[in-house]
Amino acid sequence: MAKRDGRIDSVFADMNVPQRPGAALLVIDHDEIVYSKCYGLADLGTQRPITTDTSFYLASISKQFTAMAITMLAERGKLRFDDHLPTYFPRFPAWAAEITLRHMLHHTSGLPDYLPFFKGDEFVARDMNGITNEDVLQRAMNLPGLEFPVGSQFDYRGTSYVLLAMIVAIVSGQSFADFLKAKVFNPLGMKNSVAYDASRPARHKLAHGYWKEKDQFERWDYPMLTVGDGGLFSTLDDLCGVCIKLLTKLRHNQRQPLSRIALDQPSPCHRLQSAKVT
Repeated sequence: MAKRDGRIDSVFADMNVPQRPGAALLVIDHDEIVYSKCYGLADLGTQRPITTDTSFYLASISKQFTAMAITMLAERGKLRFDDHLPTYFPRFPAWAAEITLRHMLHHTSGLPDYLPFFKGDEFVARDMNGITNEDVLQRAMNLPGLEFPVGSQFDYRGTSYVLLAMIVAIVSGQSFADFLKAKVFNPLGMKNSVAYDASRPARHKLAHGYWKEKDQFERWDYPMLTVGDGGLFSTLDDLCGVCIKLLTKLRHNQRQPLSRIALDQPSPCHRLQSAKVT
């Protein structure tokens, strides 16, 4: 056990020193927590340490929640996976006519990634501030065409998931953020999780981002306001509850609609509260 812990700590050694941004680590085997530890600081200015209650930007892990939202609406008969993109956005040119929600979920739509729409490359630049889902939609509709024929290949991109989040809002009659809060986060007990969109909601005990420049860390919190492909913030405590619940159901072969999943039994995630902070 000590040897294993030492090997894990060695991976995070550069964070296990003073005045360094850090990370929160959780390892679950089947439905049991086998390792949890936090390293470094969430805020270099205040010296606030990272804990299991620290909120991190989830980046593309957000996509599974977008897919969950679409699936929940499909289960309720509000939409179909084979609905076409122009059903929800009729101003798309003819080249989008064959794109279905299924293509978008599976990254086979042919839509290009949206970051080059704004900066000319796929890197999120430091000055790339305030881009919203609506901005992505407008740029996408002005494209001359697709990168490849619909359904002909797989290409992992974010544009489809931004549009899927907008479809969730159209179909549900509420913002994507409000839908997730009401239908996913609250039922699953994810009390400190949020979709950070153009409304700029408060984020719980945020781990600030930092940009390393000449051996100095400059604060740089993620500047985008897009949701669906990214945009979610959550904590280890919240995510642990979801993982344990889903893995427990899989272990016992309990299959049920996503819309019925809820934390209706105690979770071992309360043990995270006593996780060692380094």
